[in-house]
Amino acid sequence: MRNPLLTAAGCLLRVTLTCSAQTAAPAGDAQQFNPIPGFDTAAMDTSADPCVDFYQFACGNFAKLHPIPADLPEFDQFENLIEFNNHALREIVEKPAAAHAAPGSNERKIGDYDASCMDTDAIEKRGLAPIQPELDRIAALKSKKELTLEIAHLHHLFPGAWEQGDNQTNSPFFGFTGQQDYDDASKVVAQIDQGGLSLPNRDYYIKTDDKSVETLKKFRAHVQKMLMLVGESDAQAGADASTVMTRFQTALAADPGGGELNRARLRLAYGSWLRRHRRLREARDVLAAAQETFTRLGTSGFAYRAAREFRAAGGAGRPHGTPGLAQLTPQELQIAQLAAQGLSNRQIGGQLFLSHRTVGSHLYHLFPKLGITTRSQLADVLARTPGPGGGTAS
Repeated sequence: MRNPLLTAAGCLLRVTLTCSAQTAAPAGDAQQFNPIPGFDTAAMDTSADPCVDFYQFACGNFAKLHPIPADLPEFDQFENLIEFNNHALREIVEKPAAAHAAPGSNERKIGDYDASCMDTDAIEKRGLAPIQPELDRIAALKSKKELTLEIAHLHHLFPGAWEQGDNQTNSPFFGFTGQQDYDDASKVVAQIDQGGLSLPNRDYYIKTDDKSVETLKKFRAHVQKMLMLVGESDAQAGADASTVMTRFQTALAADPGGGELNRARLRLAYGSWLRRHRRLREARDVLAAAQETFTRLGTSGFAYRAAREFRAAGGAGRPHGTPGLAQLTPQELQIAQLAAQGLSNRQIGGQLFLSHRTVGSHLYHLFPKLGITTRSQLADVLARTPGPGGGTAS
């Protein structure tokens, strides 16, 4: 039987740790942040009856002692700790700058780095000059094929880390992170996640109720403002914003193959689960169906994974209708496409940021997958095979 005093103490500790302020701080007050004890008796309202309102008893005074700062939507012990750390970090970076540390010293580097971000007058004066070369590169793109290389270039400029705390990435289109392997938690593996939409989800772009229409109208104004900030006139920015939003909405509303692709991805995940649980006959049927859909939609990376799982489940060869390209990894497919255009290993390596030896190794492994023996056969295989980089099947 549990000790009732210990149980009550445990509940009190848990509630105290989740106390939050519900009243705003007076405007203009400079609020100080100091560490709050993990178990803060000052936050308790001992005049309240814990049997009637335990939260008021445990946290009744917290809101009075710690009003919500004007620039925050909420405030609790954890937010207080974040603000305390932010103030401490600010003192660290501003102190070297104020002390005029010796040039080249770590202290001076810290101060200069902080000043470079906080000197808004200098930032405004320079305008777009620091990023103009990158804007010019983007403006010079002429095809979707060139977009792939531009994304790789931008990921080298803005490291594609996935920020777990904010559940987002600042790099273009997708981000990388390291997490436990879903199949083996003792391993940490690389993971890639998409960067998301500007608005929370697809419905914001296509719903027609009054609130959604108003939200989209304000978002279009935001897009126009961003285009003006990169140098477009008001009229041009307005026209471009309308074009971007119209095309984007149309693409989302049409959702070509989106539902079908998602169902195929679910089949791939389910088929993999069946295989791991030794239900091999069922797994082969599910994986073959998933792979056929991936191939038809031209998603070669998923088609390759489905084909690999199919073989691991005891399937002979490839599922029916699998083209050779579906066996290639996305990087092998890129290399095959560039080699088919006549580029040398060094030229391919330069575009994909690989060594020419790595390119040669990939070609050595992809030739047998495609059933060819020479580079000259690549163009014919790509032309005859459906999927990314290929034409129509003969």
